[in-house]
Amino acid sequence: MLKRLQSNTYSKKILDCFLVADEIKNTAIELMKNLNIQPKVTIILPTNASEKARIDSANYVTKKHKVFEQISIPMQVIRKSPQYNKIHIKELIKDLSNDISNTGIIVQLPFPSGYFVNKNNILDTIPIYKDIDELTLGIKPATPLEICNIFDYYNIPTKGKHIVIMVKDQLVGQPLACMLMGPPYNATVTTCDIHTENIDKITKNADILIIAIGKALYVNEDLVKPDAIVIDASINKIPSNFTNGTAKVVGDVNHSVYEKCQYYTPVPGGVGLLTVSSLAFNAINASIL
Repeated sequence: MLKRLQSNTYSKKILDCFLVADEIKNTAIELMKNLNIQPKVTIILPTNASEKARIDSANYVTKKHKVFEQISIPMQVIRKSPQYNKIHIKELIKDLSNDISNTGIIVQLPFPSGYFVNKNNILDTIPIYKDIDELTLGIKPATPLEICNIFDYYNIPTKGKHIVIMVKDQLVGQPLACMLMGPPYNATVTTCDIHTENIDKITKNADILIIAIGKALYVNEDLVKPDAIVIDASINKIPSNFTNGTAKVVGDVNHSVYEKCQYYTPVPGGVGLLTVSSLAFNAINASIL
């Protein structure tokens, strides 16, 4: 159970996700100790024909390794180039699944160019109880879990609140909506995306607005009501030719929104910080299933 800040002790507008990440890691370490378990994670990292991974995938794997190391969860990386077709990869997943010491399996997405495989066909090979990225069904997916951890840590009231989720996908929007509608959150939830007609009429009624559409700075102050809580769960890179020579990492929320809302998560330094820490919880859960 994630420890919460005491009520009315947080007065800043920015929801500091570094604090949440540290608490998640501390809770994970304590849980492993109390349960006397030792999770182990294997990441299958698809590469191109030269055995080089996508830069974003390689960076993300490095972040996972750093956090897993802090929590004392061993992690191995197996690189696979396109010469290994889906049959080889599925056989590898089967072998890893049969290894009782290996409690979690991740296929790092997306597949780089050169791979001609059906992503879902590969992912469905991972047993539910070892799918810590939650790309099939079973364990709670990392991004929705980390958003809920923010609500938990900061004691943000959700019961009866109108929460609008700007994404409908399988990885974030759908599972997050289900989690927030049920206990202990018991919110009224609406989902939408950039194709929704009159989207401003929906988002401006949100007490809490969660965005993960992958559109840099898309959400401006015209889409947000005063004193709303805004959770930005996207990471976008703006090339240097659009930013006077320096590439920038931004979210889906324009900075003009910050003054209008009650609380917000920044990008960078926001929800993305919690992704790997939440995966650690899934690895622990997988080791006891």
